[in-house]
Amino acid sequence: MSGREATLSGQNGVTFSRRIAPRPDAPADVLRTLGNDDDIGVAEPVLKLSPRLAETDLVNIVSAKGQGHLRAISERSELG
Repeated sequence: MSGREATLSGQNGVTFSRRIAPRPDAPADVLRTLGNDDDIGVAEPVLKLSPRLAETDLVNIVSAKGQGHLRAISERSELG
């Protein structure tokens, strides 16, 4: 596990994800990393709220992850 992954796990990851998800200036690569996290608690805020994830990002995440990630994406106010 890399240092970045370690810092994004658990409650710290959830807290960070909730704070960064709605920011229009958040780095897209960080948002993709959070959105792809196996822990749905970390991924969910980004998948639901981030205006920076592109439609291709969302499709890639759905293809790679499970139902929890799909449900979170389906709850976005805007798709693509």
